[in-house]
Amino acid sequence: MTAGHECATGTIVISAPRSGTTVLRRMLDAHPEISCPPDINVTTHCARMLREERVNGGLAMGMVSGPWFAGFDAPTVVGRVRDLAIGLNNEIRTSKGKQQWVEKSYFHGFLIDEIEQLYSTDCRYLCLVRHGLDVVYSMHEHCIKIGTYPGELHEYVRRYNRPLEAFAHVWADTVARMRRLLQEQPGSALKVRYEDLVTCPEQELERILEFLGVEDKSDPGTLVSDGLGTLGDVGLGDWKTYQKPTLVSDSVGRWKSEDRETLRPLAAIVNPELVAWGYEPVTIPRPLTDEQARRRLKMGLEISWIQAGAGGQQ
Repeated sequence: MTAGHECATGTIVISAPRSGTTVLRRMLDAHPEISCPPDINVTTHCARMLREERVNGGLAMGMVSGPWFAGFDAPTVVGRVRDLAIGLNNEIRTSKGKQQWVEKSYFHGFLIDEIEQLYSTDCRYLCLVRHGLDVVYSMHEHCIKIGTYPGELHEYVRRYNRPLEAFAHVWADTVARMRRLLQEQPGSALKVRYEDLVTCPEQELERILEFLGVEDKSDPGTLVSDGLGTLGDVGLGDWKTYQKPTLVSDSVGRWKSEDRETLRPLAAIVNPELVAWGYEPVTIPRPLTDEQARRRLKMGLEISWIQAGAGGQQ
């Protein structure tokens, strides 16, 4: 492994839901040194174990604080949970004959604080970001497909009455916290853009593999073809990645075909983080005034009349 990563036990993929983690994990799992299974949710549930509930005037109660009454301090409890998460991931990678593990999950983006508490600097982080409005519509499509709002998504839908706006807040909150993670752990966290991954996969994979410090310099192009061209391990994850054996970028910019009046409030939510991540802000033209709308209608009718008259004279 490269300098600076000798203590790393594994790598966690952090992202908002529907940001392309399944595509990334299938390519990484094709590498002879890397185990990156479907969503096993080991880190997800271990991180959730560290959440505390405030009761009785602010008293913290939970997996970390509760055992204090039996003589176990917080670092000891967190260490036990860490051992569980790392141990399970290590058993999985060992069973596959791999040298290191990478874990992804639909829910990691909601648990960044707890994941940092769980692993601290003993883990690397791949921070995968995708254009906010593409994520919003992908989340919407996914929830319709499965007929429910998974876990933490449901809390946002309860808080915001319109699902699309709820999903926009999910993305904005998640990537804002991801940016802080990149700032807090610059040597242990790497920014990856979904758009770069699907348009320049070999270049992005080479950068990721260098960050992971793998010794086997496998051809990144082979990882793309082997990772997406074969079935591999099947489990929880994006079903759409199994429909196409190669990388495609047809979902990039899908939001542009949506109704602009629907996009207007979403743009206001995601634009600050879009700019912070290097995307262009979404600009939606102002709606027409009543007079402008009437003039446009009048002009359209006049053009239709002229065209009809010209057609009748032919």
